[in-house]
Amino acid sequence: MRKLERFVGLVDPFLEVGSSLEMKFDCPKLKTFLDLAEGLIQLLEHNL
Repeated sequence: MRKLERFVGLVDPFLEVGSSLEMKFDCPKLKTFLDLAEGLIQLLEHNL
């Protein structure tokens, strides 16, 4: 569980930066990446 917390702690700032970038540049590829990362976090949370 601690590994997951560390992982989410590492990824979360990127997600926040990513969403602000996405708002600025309106980039669909970035959105896909963010959705993927969020999905991965949810998957990990679900499995632990």
